[in-house]
Amino acid sequence: MSSRNGINQWSIFILFLSILLLLSCATPTQIKAPIDSLPRFANCDYETINKIDQDKCARLSMYTFIEKKLEGFSKDYDMSRFTEEFTVSFHVESNGEIENIEIHNDADKLAKNIMMKIFNSMDRWIPAKDINGENARIRIAIPVKVISGRLIKE
Repeated sequence: MSSRNGINQWSIFILFLSILLLLSCATPTQIKAPIDSLPRFANCDYETINKIDQDKCARLSMYTFIEKKLEGFSKDYDMSRFTEEFTVSFHVESNGEIENIEIHNDADKLAKNIMMKIFNSMDRWIPAKDINGENARIRIAIPVKVISGRLIKE
């Protein structure tokens, strides 16, 4: 092959083969489709309500779950001094399991442990869906505000 404009045709051919090789190594898990719906706490009948009401029901159900768990801890701990604001982040896996829970704030160790126990006790969520309708793994963050041991729902 001859050289044209200073570029060897073999070089172009090798570059083309290299790009094809790289593209063939990509697996479907490496190429992610955009998210169409976010994960939801699993205590609502989502089939019978519209999307806006689904969001409200999911939020209310999740905060009710946290509130009941906090009330349970009040039997073992003095929750009247428990006043914290948390951001709890975690992955909702494609099977709905919650993984990699992190508590973001400067709370004391007991408060963080209580929040970890609460979130670790959650049942599976309804996972996020991508635009192809497939379940998708996603990281979410939930704000939690507790004043004198009582959950503040905002």
